[in-house]
Amino acid sequence: MVWGVIVSGDCYKQTTTLLEGDVYKNAEGTIVSIVYINSNSAKFSIGVGNTNEITNTMSIGQTYQIDGATSLILNNVHYLSSEGNGTNSVNITFNYCPTNKTVIHIEPNETTGPLEINSTFNESDETGLNESVVVFCNGCELGNKCYPFGYRKSSNFCSDSGSFVEQLKKDAVCENNFECSSNLCIDGNCVSSSLIQQIINWFKNLFS
Repeated sequence: MVWGVIVSGDCYKQTTTLLEGDVYKNAEGTIVSIVYINSNSAKFSIGVGNTNEITNTMSIGQTYQIDGATSLILNNVHYLSSEGNGTNSVNITFNYCPTNKTVIHIEPNETTGPLEINSTFNESDETGLNESVVVFCNGCELGNKCYPFGYRKSSNFCSDSGSFVEQLKKDAVCENNFECSSNLCIDGNCVSSSLIQQIINWFKNLFS
């Protein structure tokens, strides 16, 4: 079996950037929603499972201990407008340090493609998952596979939130080609593939 890039150790760090209003579920199931962002702090709603339980305001550089194994760090704030409008964002890091467990970090990439997540680490253990091992997919976990960020599948793509989301339609704001249903992001907007074909045909006719 191919695991790709694996990092083993006592702790696992997971860093992501979130917009105001975003909801994010990290690898061990902690849910964080961004309530609001100002110039040097942000208000988070934090919980485990499907319910947000704790609301806390953090300043840049501050660490919040969620439980005995998990802490949250506010690395930076990108603040542009008091009205939000999807422009304000935060960069956060989760530190997960489980007791008496080994953390295995799977990192698929363009070369490896999707990697199978093996639920049995000790094949001699008929009970299945070795309880002393915790596995994280640094990508999108779906159907017992770990997909690399940007991977396109059934009109969806693996986003940096760690889940598959629907590809964007024509004229939507984008940063990468894989975000668009046409797979074409030009000057920050999704462009229809038919438009590109029209331009190609125009050049063909011009020189024919």
